[in-house]
Amino acid sequence: MRQKPALHPDGLTLSGTVSIEPKGTNPWSVPFLDEPGSHEAVVRWSRAVGLPGALPDGMGLAVHVPRPGGQNGPFDLLMTSSGSSRLTRHLPLPRVRGDGPYSTLTSYRFPDRKRVVGAFPLEPGRRLPAALGELAAALRERPAVFRLCAAGPGEAWRPFATLTVRAEPPSASHSPSGFDPYVACLPKLPPGRRLGLIRHAAYAGSRRGRIEAEQDGAAESRGRVLALATFGAYAGGWALLARRYRRDGADPVTLSEVLLTGTATFRLSRLIGKAKVTRPLRAPFTDVEEEGAPAELNEGPKPGHRTVGELLSCPFCLNVWTATTLTGARMLWPRIASATTRTLSAVAIADAMHLGYAALVKATEADDPSD
Repeated sequence: MRQKPALHPDGLTLSGTVSIEPKGTNPWSVPFLDEPGSHEAVVRWSRAVGLPGALPDGMGLAVHVPRPGGQNGPFDLLMTSSGSSRLTRHLPLPRVRGDGPYSTLTSYRFPDRKRVVGAFPLEPGRRLPAALGELAAALRERPAVFRLCAAGPGEAWRPFATLTVRAEPPSASHSPSGFDPYVACLPKLPPGRRLGLIRHAAYAGSRRGRIEAEQDGAAESRGRVLALATFGAYAGGWALLARRYRRDGADPVTLSEVLLTGTATFRLSRLIGKAKVTRPLRAPFTDVEEEGAPAELNEGPKPGHRTVGELLSCPFCLNVWTATTLTGARMLWPRIASATTRTLSAVAIADAMHLGYAALVKATEADDPSD
């Protein structure tokens, strides 16, 4: 049985149409984009992690054109919920709605320069739900239509096609076994290298993982490669934000600050990965195995959610994510981050005092000769 991928495990596979617009006086120098016409497509609308619909999650919009006009092979375009500005078009942004904008995050190498490809809803006032069941119902009422555009640094978004997404499933002959923009790409429109290295590693890992799963059931390696790629993108996003928006005057890093951050990381990781109060966040991906430390649970990943389940139930795995978050926040918002770090550290110290006091009381009761 084929296992679900670690990222975008659940989604809707839908039929669609890509309609290339007239090129006008400024062609793209890419045959497929310069030849007006309509092309049948397969569209997969998915949630990045598979969180419940009410929670923010990255939204994925994958487009597969089986036979782009005059080309030998298919064309895949993978987009993620993002912003539209020069910076945020490269960053995945979780959402509670399914409408756009979406972008490829990576730049594509057009013949004249690099550009990011994006999808923008043609009905900006229409709210599309992010929950997959509700999204399917909305599409049955009427299709969703996006304007496909491209933009390079310093350029305005320039349209080249419209994408119509319908609720009907695609024909079996058009459905791909997977989406991979590094394999299914146009000869004159390959994905770029600069920001594409992480995603290329993710897709390569995904391909290797699928082969291993079919051969010996070892899909675990694929999930871990994707997890590493996701963390690289997450850390890179913080680095880009810090480079663009970092405020002057942040306190220098001292030993006490490192110790406070370490203590806060410890407390936040256990709060996310072990605490009973945060169990609803882990419930879609983990099963409870037994009671853990006071107010904590020991959990394991659910079938089909091994990578995310292991991450969410392992404080040691969460440490690197929480430390990166606290460090990145400190560079951008030093006062807020400092207050948060000190609060989490104080809670960790208080927890240790509670446990120490409970152990002392237990030891005293054990030594009481009157018992």
